[in-house]
Amino acid sequence: EFEGGISDDFAIGIKLEAEGDFDTSANILVADKIRFRETRVRIEAPVQVENAGLGDSFTILDVITVNTTILTEDDDGLVDGTGPNGSMQIEVRGYVDDSGAVIAEEVRERGDADLSDVRLRGPVGSISNPTFEILGVTVDTVTATSILDDRVSPPQTIDAATFFSRISEGTPVQVEDGTFSNATDTISGGVIEIED
Repeated sequence: EFEGGISDDFAIGIKLEAEGDFDTSANILVADKIRFRETRVRIEAPVQVENAGLGDSFTILDVITVNTTILTEDDDGLVDGTGPNGSMQIEVRGYVDDSGAVIAEEVRERGDADLSDVRLRGPVGSISNPTFEILGVTVDTVTATSILDDRVSPPQTIDAATFFSRISEGTPVQVEDGTFSNATDTISGGVIEIED
């Protein structure tokens, strides 16, 4: 069982907490539960990459500042400027640190810029039914194609009223296949999921 992320989010330097049984003969902890200590973030959206690259920090979805470090994986050369430039879809995987800053562990190019195919996963911020925020971006539940609770097995389709009764500030939530409006900094449509 995973809380706050999935196995794909494992990376060097990630703070984890594991619970399970210790096999003394092999000196191995057989984990039943792994909890991510920082809230995991995943963003896929258009960004304008300059000739010099994204650098130490850049903005995505108009309001989210993403910070990079020397440990940020940059296989496509987007951060250091050795890769492509221009308007493109990029994916950011990382976490929110203790100060609330988004730290990128990986930045990748994902094709042509497309505001109608964005993904945002992170902690819930301000809640004002029928909307809520993730990292300062408003998410509209009225236009969602579906709302799921991934914390149950199998995942359960729920209505908006149930969704709002199950979330609070800090709850990890993801919206994918949504459409982002620059005018209102809002994601509409798409699938909304309460994450483990």
